[in-house]
Amino acid sequence: MIRSGQYDPIITDIIEIEDKSYEILMCYRLGLDYAEVIYNNDNIDMRDKPIIVEMNNYHVAIIDAPEYQSYSRRVSFYNYKGDKFE
Repeated sequence: MIRSGQYDPIITDIIEIEDKSYEILMCYRLGLDYAEVIYNNDNIDMRDKPIIVEMNNYHVAIIDAPEYQSYSRRVSFYNYKGDKFE
């Protein structure tokens, strides 16, 4: 998924390595502090607690994807000033 708007693009995707799924999170903004990822299990309409991913000025992070058969996610990035990018 590629989202663009008034900010630089945000890209999220799922990759599989040796039968394990991972989420790639990318945001091309300077000064990124962290990303917040919220998964929603679509089969039982349950929302997980937010996962905080430390970005430390990096543009790309890779995390384990949930093992749900069907899910949606919301990813937000924050810089050190507290500005939010979605």
